[in-house]
Amino acid sequence: MCPNGTLPDQEHLQCVALPEEYLNPESPLAIGAMTFALVGIVITATVLGVYIRFNDTPVVRASGRELSYVLLVRNKTTERGCHG
Repeated sequence: MCPNGTLPDQEHLQCVALPEEYLNPESPLAIGAMTFALVGIVITATVLGVYIRFNDTPVVRASGRELSYVLLVRNKTTERGCHG
C-alpha cells in the first residue's frame, strides 16, 4: 500500500511519487469551475434573501422556515470552506 502522493510502479514493487500539476487560473477549465461555484453562491444568497424578505408569508412558513434557514446557512458555510 503506497502512501498519499505516490502510486505503485508497473510491477507493484515500489511506490513512485506523483508529479505535481497545477491548474492555471486562466485556463478554460478553471474559469468554468470558478463560474459554476460563483453561480451556486449567488443562487444560495438569492434564496436566502427571498426567505428573509418574505419571512412571514404563508409559503415560507409552510416550507419549514427554521429548517430551511439551517440548510441554507450550512450550504453557505460549506461553499466558503471549499472555495475560500
